[in-house]
Amino acid sequence: MAILNNTGIRMGASGAGGGDAYQIEKSLRFNDDDSDYLSKTLSSSGNTETYTISLWVKRGNLGKSYQSFLSNPDSSGYDGVYFGFASDYLNIKELNSGGGQVWAWQSAARFRDASAWYHIVAAVDTTQNNDYDRLKVYVNGVQVTDFYSGYPSYPTEDFVTNFNNDTLHAISKLGSVASTTYFFDGYLAEVNFIDGEQLTASNFGKTNATTGQWIPKEYTGSYGTNGFHLKFDGTDLGEDSSGQGNDWTASTTLTVSQLTTVGTATGGLPIHNTSGDYGGTKESGYREDNTPGGSGGNVEDYLVLAIPGDTTTDVHASINTGSSAKTLSTSGTVSTSTAKSKFYGTSIDMTSATAADHWTVAASSDFDFGTGDYTIEWWHYWDDDTGYQSIVDCGYVNSNAILLQTALGNAAWNVWISGVVVIQETLAGNANLQEWTHYALVRNGTTLTLYRNGVDIGNTTSSGSTGLSGTDFKIGASAFAHKILGYIQDFRVYKGVAKYTSAFSVVNPTESLEADVSTDTPTTFDDEGNGTGNYATLNPLHHLTAATLTQGNLTTTSSAAALSTFLLTSGKWYVEHTVGASAGYNLCFSQPDHEAGNTPSGVDSKTIGYYTTGTFYWGSGASYQSALASSYTTGDVLAAAIDMDSSTIKVYKNNTLETTIDFSAGTYHRFTDGMYISQFTGYGTWNFGARPFAYTPPTDYLALNTYNLDDTEITSGEYEGNAAADGPVIWMNATPATLRISSTNDPPVEGDEVTFDSDDVDPLAGGFKIRTSSTNNDSGTTYYWSAPTTESAFKYANAQSNE
Repeated sequence: MAILNNTGIRMGASGAGGGDAYQIEKSLRFNDDDSDYLSKTLSSSGNTETYTISLWVKRGNLGKSYQSFLSNPDSSGYDGVYFGFASDYLNIKELNSGGGQVWAWQSAARFRDASAWYHIVAAVDTTQNNDYDRLKVYVNGVQVTDFYSGYPSYPTEDFVTNFNNDTLHAISKLGSVASTTYFFDGYLAEVNFIDGEQLTASNFGKTNATTGQWIPKEYTGSYGTNGFHLKFDGTDLGEDSSGQGNDWTASTTLTVSQLTTVGTATGGLPIHNTSGDYGGTKESGYREDNTPGGSGGNVEDYLVLAIPGDTTTDVHASINTGSSAKTLSTSGTVSTSTAKSKFYGTSIDMTSATAADHWTVAASSDFDFGTGDYTIEWWHYWDDDTGYQSIVDCGYVNSNAILLQTALGNAAWNVWISGVVVIQETLAGNANLQEWTHYALVRNGTTLTLYRNGVDIGNTTSSGSTGLSGTDFKIGASAFAHKILGYIQDFRVYKGVAKYTSAFSVVNPTESLEADVSTDTPTTFDDEGNGTGNYATLNPLHHLTAATLTQGNLTTTSSAAALSTFLLTSGKWYVEHTVGASAGYNLCFSQPDHEAGNTPSGVDSKTIGYYTTGTFYWGSGASYQSALASSYTTGDVLAAAIDMDSSTIKVYKNNTLETTIDFSAGTYHRFTDGMYISQFTGYGTWNFGARPFAYTPPTDYLALNTYNLDDTEITSGEYEGNAAADGPVIWMNATPATLRISSTNDPPVEGDEVTFDSDDVDPLAGGFKIRTSSTNNDSGTTYYWSAPTTESAFKYANAQSNE
């Protein structure tokens, strides 16, 4: 049976119903642990009686007491209006200054389907005669008319709500409340606020005539004084696209795309001329550095030392002609390596723990900067942050000396001048291990600044004489050893010029996995690449998922099992996992019937798992394990190119093919009913394609999103009960409209129907979930199921609600 493949429907610009469909291109991820939010204090009150909120939501963490979409309570959590989730129910209410509930609305249904997108509209007009017309809420185009017990209590007629007034309003945060208890967790897209009108869902969405899916449409009406439209598609995350100029301010924890090419970067550029967007190939000649510097001339005219990383020699004299190259005296072993590189495919390897491994440049007046400007810059790859490490030492702690040395066990520099620490990078937090980081120490006039990736992370006043002409200049260690454990690239020293006087951008070839803007959206369309739409994540509803999920259900922070939302049965797919903790099974492939509590090395394992040591396990005992690959550690990028049609898995580590597993027959034979991407112990961050991959996927291998999905539905099957409230999740690649379950009839017959929301069975966009110990979930019992009718294929499905 075909579920996911690369021959799915692709009509025009959108695979969901036509080239003229409105496209939502970006979403913004909010992680409650990071306290992500946007805020705006309105300059004046708008219409406090009539307004409409419309947004698209994809769930992250479930079960929290409160998760706010948009609200404005004061710092005590009172005196304002709240729109959001409350224990997965939709909840809208106003509290007075004493915390009393003025009016309140709560759905009977819970919204805990994290596999797809909801469209939610809340429309207020307290001038209406009928109380039920004063607040209308729509989900996926349908007005909500079933309410939680005791709700709703509507605003009185002509009531002036304490919202849309001159107070601080926040998205993903409970107004002015600082507590993380109330932060939203998940994804938001296409946020519209209409000041002065009570609208319906049809102003923002429509039913696709072909697929039946509720899809976005462009809002074309007016926005009113305080209205806004947040698309999250630019570098300013709070930019208002309504034309009203009502921009919001994003918290510093929210990040946009960080991809920067050689052509667009403004600092830290390669010494050599290069080709390729990110400087991967060295070309002939040296890059002209024409940034104005000093009293006339260009920055390159002040260059006194330059070590690119493709050679162990100083090349500055070839750039600053008329000067002489300096000799690098090697202690121990310092060599070029292709293991890591920022540019040219090579770098300088200084990973050895031997204290002697470093360079010494003989004493020179070039390193006596006096009271003038100077710049020391380099690219650094932190392989390990153990102990003290020194990158530059000219005089150690003597008068006028310069020393850059880490704090103990931190990937962060202390800048020592004349034996005194004047800048502490630790105040700005450590750099990430196993990532290339650019550093520049710059004196501009009397200000000394340390830049990390172009950002000022510490500065101080420095007016005294700095540098020494009679002391050797050490690179990679200090006079008292303390050598670095990592790689360096493009090390440069300039005398007489402040190369950087303000923030700058550096070359970044890979999207940070921490970037919160992505192409995971409610609309599928052809981006002339791998297609975009609703992407796979890890599934918090799956009964085997026990790991703590964060960052939009893409990162695990506890060593436990987690499975993907999508099940693969056909097609060619690519996925990456960046290792966060190496001890464990970080990249695994599981059958749907893998048993809870079991690991890849357990008895009757239905999973193939890649363990830290490089050994693959698929059962218990020596005959169910094999050292097929090399070991991996924190920061390594593990990847899998999965061909379900040819029954092969190609496993990569840092873009190097480690092994190819043939599961068509024999030792590794399995996955006849499909494959979940999974992990067991270990943890890290997954990329199913919503952000650019760290490495280019093999030809024809696709990202896991709805653009690439087949629409073939599974309408029957079986599962084994577990007698737990967290019962099995069954994948159908479709949303069930009717469902039959039986422990005796195969297939189930008329009379075996279950009623959603009363028989403890939840409909999901891609199937259904058994909820409690009921007649459909006895432990160890095999149940047969069939879905006589479906709402739609998962490819075209909205997230589902359940009571």
